[in-house]
Amino acid sequence: ASSTTPSERPRLNLAPAGGSAAKRDAQARGEKTLHGHERPVTFITWNRDGNLLFTCGKDKLVCVWSMPDGECLGQYKGHTGAVWSCSVTSDSRWLVTCGADQLVIVWEARETRELARVQLPGVVRGVEWASSGSTGEPPIERFVTCNNRFGSHPAAVTIWSFDGTAISEILRIDALPTPASQVRWGRGDETVASAHENGELVFWRSDTGDEVRRFKAHDSAISKFDFSDDSNLVVTGSHDKSVRIWDLADGADARQLFQVETDRPINAVALGPLTRGAAIGAT
Repeated sequence: ASSTTPSERPRLNLAPAGGSAAKRDAQARGEKTLHGHERPVTFITWNRDGNLLFTCGKDKLVCVWSMPDGECLGQYKGHTGAVWSCSVTSDSRWLVTCGADQLVIVWEARETRELARVQLPGVVRGVEWASSGSTGEPPIERFVTCNNRFGSHPAAVTIWSFDGTAISEILRIDALPTPASQVRWGRGDETVASAHENGELVFWRSDTGDEVRRFKAHDSAISKFDFSDDSNLVVTGSHDKSVRIWDLADGADARQLFQVETDRPINAVALGPLTRGAAIGAT
């Protein structure tokens, strides 16, 4: 499929539909309203080519949209609670979703067909495929999840493999400072990073689960974080109403480069095409 550049993507309005006048105003501004969820949207993500958009909702659904026309291509129905996160493989073959029902489900992305599921001990807050892509034949992909504590089961970050048929646990990390709100793969998929309610960002080796580094990014819970393309920078948003950018380059001790204060808690952040050189003023 052909790629869609960011400048070609339409402005999106995922809010509930308004009256005809509001719709006409939105169209005049070049916005596109997508109608697919009956309850609030919790998470959105693009595929690598930029021609598919995936949206998760509190209505237990995940929707997939073609871009730039905004047509709803299908819905993924299988969760029994709010869906908190999703991720699609680099070739757009498989989608993985997670939610409040403690389920992680892998789907055939283009056919919206469930392939496998696994139930974790607690609510699953985050999921992401590794960026390195599949290996071997049949192809095997890895993904990482973070789930809350439930009963005697501690909160954990878990790395899984999927071979097209079955989900298998590779590694579980449960020595967390507090439950993780989000988990992402780090540079070269050699680490995974988890954001925590105590404001810490912790990096773990993806092969052994050993802690690599941690730093206190905020005084309150980290709601979301995002890496630059080369993973040398990370932006963090927090309930303390601040957004901060950190330098993670080798030899740098998580140096804060930027901070902005807002008038309300931060729910989400994303880092655009910012290089470390530009961030630190290097030539």
